[in-house]
Amino acid sequence: MDAVRQKMTAYEKNISQHGEGRSIEELLKTDEILKGVEAQRLRTQCTSITLIPEEHFDELAMSISTGDLAAVQADFEQRVKRLAADAADDAAARKRAAQEIAALTWGPTRVRVYNVVGLGILLFPGALAQQLAVARWLSADAHVPPDGRDLSGTTALFHSISTHPAFQPALAQILHAAGADVNARNRYGATAAHEICMIADALQAAEGALRWFVTHGGNVDVRDSDRCTPRAVLGMTTALMGASDRARMLKVLDDEDARRAGRGALCCAFCGREDKKLLRCGRCRKAGYCEPSEGRQCQKGDWPRHKAGCTAK
Repeated sequence: MDAVRQKMTAYEKNISQHGEGRSIEELLKTDEILKGVEAQRLRTQCTSITLIPEEHFDELAMSISTGDLAAVQADFEQRVKRLAADAADDAAARKRAAQEIAALTWGPTRVRVYNVVGLGILLFPGALAQQLAVARWLSADAHVPPDGRDLSGTTALFHSISTHPAFQPALAQILHAAGADVNARNRYGATAAHEICMIADALQAAEGALRWFVTHGGNVDVRDSDRCTPRAVLGMTTALMGASDRARMLKVLDDEDARRAGRGALCCAFCGREDKKLLRCGRCRKAGYCEPSEGRQCQKGDWPRHKAGCTAK
């Protein structure tokens, strides 16, 4: 079996490096969702390079990862002071400083600021309260946008709940409160739920992550670049690994499906949330969706499914 796996790995690597499609250099110049050989080429690139904190973290990244809030605040104030000369007022300078921090990346995988917090939780496990305080301050006080993407197009919220390599619900909650998109897709077209449903072990973490995903507006019927949904992925892994091991994960979906069905038109047809006034589909006037001005793209996300049965009223 090991020999077969080695041959398959070598074949996939050869295809990703020398097959059809654009080169990795060309792919890294875009941020579009990829499929087929190009998606595999990017996967190979992302898994073959490593971020090494000792080499790739600067002073700010180390302060963020260790939970040194005072140092992070001092860095921010220095940026505000530097930008103030060209800003209309203090608020404008602070907004530009927040955008500047959001644009920062570290290492070959282009890690973003909030994912530095997530990595810090893994690297320095004794400082969780301080690390979360940094994330909370960056989002709630400095107003640093939460949806920055790394080399693979993955957001910090995605990383924090995908269980690869950990499930970090406290960080996820901070990012969600700041407006991070729970249904954000990476450059392979996948959501965090695709990753969660592929877990072969650590099912307790996967169950908790899947429950967090669906109860915070996650949709398990979004297709990735291979046209596969998280629901289908869970079905496949259940068939391979056994239903008894995944009964609780299946129940998570059953429970949420039942809740959304029971709420009907009172909840968003895509994310299931009902905390805001819903706007009706302009064509059928039936399906309700979250207000797009809130940063939610629910109607756009649901259209591939909804269009089949949508008829003008």
